[in-house]
Order: sequence, then structure tokens, then C-alpha cells
Amino acid sequence: MLAFFTRIPVRAPETIDEALYKKGIKYLFVIGIIIGIPLGAVMLLKSVVGAYVTAFMALVIYLFLSGGLHLDGLADTVDGFAAHRDREGTLAIMKDSHIGTFGVLAICVYVVGMTVCMAQGGWLAAGLFPLAGRISALLCARLNRSATNGLGRWFVEGVKTVHVVLAAAVFAVIAAVLCLWNGLQGWPFLAGVVASLAAALLMAALVVRGFAKKLDGITGDVVGFSVELTQLVFLLFSCIAVIIV
Repeated sequence: MLAFFTRIPVRAPETIDEALYKKGIKYLFVIGIIIGIPLGAVMLLKSVVGAYVTAFMALVIYLFLSGGLHLDGLADTVDGFAAHRDREGTLAIMKDSHIGTFGVLAICVYVVGMTVCMAQGGWLAAGLFPLAGRISALLCARLNRSATNGLGRWFVEGVKTVHVVLAAAVFAVIAAVLCLWNGLQGWPFLAGVVASLAAALLMAALVVRGFAKKLDGITGDVVGFSVELTQLVFLLFSCIAVIIV
């Protein structure tokens, strides 16, 4: 899973078959934790080099570690649905290796939004958003069926309810430990973080559900879209939680 979902150099099989891929899905939340650790650590430099500089550094590290895998899904999905074609036309655009105007705009909005929200949200939100995004991927896959064959189908069919519950529980435990241990306004701030996750997951689930109705299921690109949408919305609501608390 590290070899497939990140660019971290690890020894892994040259080819991944369906059985091995599905077996590894339950570890997806671990990928989110591993990616989040250096992001949260970098954001601790906020008081030294400035909020926006550290936020930009964290975003670069995230894109480097993830290889832009899910960002590609974001661009392809926005390109496909913004064209307002029928099912076959939408899928054809999403499969096209070229990026369109709407995809470029989506990436621009994403980069700006992530940088601003991380700068305002701080280290805790930056460290948790990769885990939030991967919980969303599991949730959206569990709630929908696959529209195509390939790795997307493997992922959708491999996700079980226990994977979603476990990932969410791990998020809650990590958030609780970090909030209370570091004295970040204790329980009120923890409630804000959990509420931010719930709002982000709900929004992603509703949007993806709409996509699934048109495509008669979801694809790997849509799963990637859900990851990036959830991460951005989670950071946005985390900023609001910081202001309120």
C-alpha cells in the first residue's frame, strides 16, 4: 500500500494482483497517518518562518509523498462532470490523459484553498487531513458500487464497513490525544475537529452520490476526488473551529 498510494521508497512486489490489493485496503488509514506526521511537524515552524510559508511547504511535502495520485482524480472528475455530457461522454473525458480547463481551475482552487486553510488551521489540522481524506475514500467506496473495471473496482469491492469504522475510530483517538495532551482548549476544540470531519465526510458523500447516479457507480477518479474534496473541506471547517474556540 505504501508503494501504491505514496512515493515513499519501500520494497514491494513488482505487480499487485486483485487479492493482494484488496487485502491491503484495511491499511489505508495507516497511509493517512504516515503522510500526516511530517505535515504536522512542518506546521510547527509556523511561528518561526510564517504561516503561509509553512503551509506551502506542507502542501509540497503532501504532493511529493502522495505523488499527486488523488489530485489527478480531482482534475479528471471535474473535467468530466463540468462538460455536462451523458454517462459515456463523461467517462470518456475522465479517462482522457489530457487535462481540461475545468481541471486546471479545480487544481488552482485546491492549491490556494489548501495553503490558506493550513496556514489558518495550524499543525493539528495539517496532520489530520490526510487521514480524513482516506476515511472519505473508504466511506464513498462502501456506499457506492463500481462503474468500471480495473483498480477502481478492486478498491470499491474491497472496502468493508469495518474498515470505515476502524479508520474513523483511529481518527477520533488521535485527535483526542493531541487536543488534550497539548491543551488546545480541550474538549471544545476536539468537538470542533470531529465536527469538521463529519461535515467534510457528509459533503463528500453527497457529492459523490450525485456522481454515482449519473455514472451508475463510481470510478477510481471519483474516489480520488472524494479524498481531495474532504481534505479541503475538513481544513476549512477546522479553521472555523479554531476561530470559534
